[in-house]
Amino acid sequence: NVATGIRSHQIRYDRSTRLPDDLSDALIFNRINKSGLTNRIVDVRAEIKREKERYVNRKQERKDLSHELKHAAQVIKRLTDECNKLMVEKFGKLVQLEKLEGAIVNLQIEELKQRLDDAGDEYYNTMTQYEVYND
Repeated sequence: NVATGIRSHQIRYDRSTRLPDDLSDALIFNRINKSGLTNRIVDVRAEIKREKERYVNRKQERKDLSHELKHAAQVIKRLTDECNKLMVEKFGKLVQLEKLEGAIVNLQIEELKQRLDDAGDEYYNTMTQYEVYND
């Protein structure tokens, strides 16, 4: 099967009841097939139009997303610069927040360990006093 495009000037509608002598270069359709082809042409044109609209919409969405990405990058840069400025004002230098968070967590762990040791010492002293009192 081979699909070939045919332009309207290449189509000839013959109402005569007799067929031409040479049909080698002809493509013959009856009325039903012709109307079916006409309907299909209309459908294909509508589909092409929808695809073009969809393409234009996707292109616009991509353009909008690109602008949003640039805007978000500018906002991130501005906030990073502001954060760095505030860090310099507060600490006198730039501080890596990940290390600072790790230090805070380690400080809390050390504080809990110290409380545990103090509670253990207090328990030991209480038990020692109890043994001395009972003896």
